[in-house]
Amino acid sequence: MTARRTTTLAAATLASLFLALPAAANSWTAWEGQSEDAPRVIYSSDASVPGALFTCATDGKMKALIALTASDIPAVLTKNAPYRRGEDMAMTVGERATVNATVRLIPAIEAIELTGHALAAKLFNAAIRGDDVQISLKTAGDYTTSLPSPNDTFRAFARTCRESATSN
Repeated sequence: MTARRTTTLAAATLASLFLALPAAANSWTAWEGQSEDAPRVIYSSDASVPGALFTCATDGKMKALIALTASDIPAVLTKNAPYRRGEDMAMTVGERATVNATVRLIPAIEAIELTGHALAAKLFNAAIRGDDVQISLKTAGDYTTSLPSPNDTFRAFARTCRESATSN
């Protein structure tokens, strides 16, 4: 009986400690100067992991940028990186079929641009479903990343893109 009470107390103590830990730091943030209610550019905020950025044009078409290494997205985009090249990519989202495409590799900032809406949408949906994203680049190697879960900023971005697409 004493062992059961001790075990129960230890479990309750561990549970309370676990609940007191801060939530994951990675979340979606609107780009500086963007409206929190209707952002057209959002990015993942944790600079200690590879991140992503989504943009939405006035016609509702998305584009994305994926950092291949841990980086602060706003800081990375201020760097001088004029050289871009086409790179063959295979992208697998969760357990879905692999998609092959040509993307723009930006070596100076260790990032790739997904300029087509369909590829950006696959990445966007990975965040919604919580799927890992596996990327294999012909000359730059293989990468796996996870995106932050949707938050209010992410949902506002989705709403903005949807409304832009339906109004055109």
